[in-house]
Amino acid sequence: MANAKAPTQKAPALKDASPRRRFVSFIIDLLVVALILGAAIYLLSDRFGQIGLASALGESIVIQIAIIILYFTIAPLVSSGLSVGKYFTCIRLVMDDGSPITAKACVIRALAHVIDFFPYVIPGLLMMLMWLFVPKVKGLGDLWAHTRVMYLLGDECPRRRSKVWGFIRRA
Repeated sequence: MANAKAPTQKAPALKDASPRRRFVSFIIDLLVVALILGAAIYLLSDRFGQIGLASALGESIVIQIAIIILYFTIAPLVSSGLSVGKYFTCIRLVMDDGSPITAKACVIRALAHVIDFFPYVIPGLLMMLMWLFVPKVKGLGDLWAHTRVMYLLGDECPRRRSKVWGFIRRA
């Protein structure tokens, strides 16, 4: 009996997500974080009605940082590298070698998101502009955590057939 080798299937090549798609994903995630922050301020602040939302958000920097870190840590961990923004833009967060994201990498990336936008918004905006105009740019969190953002392949993308997101697919 000859020792026949089973044909090996080559793993599909990972393709880095475009800067435009990453930008749209990040904007969607920022909107989700803003909604969570607003709900948290409303639920946790006994003075909410007296001082208004803008003041409540300004006085709650600890809550803001905690929610940002929790969202950008928990969302990718429980959904195999997806967040709300990544879901809608058909991209996924993975380690540099293509393996699933780790808890340590998620925490490092989340801390980098806080650093990007603290104490001023300008560093984060500069990074988003780089995503739009410089190909193959990695964010601070991706560099520190050794991660990359990849396109979802084939049927992995639940939004692939959507006409609404057609402009993103062309990115």
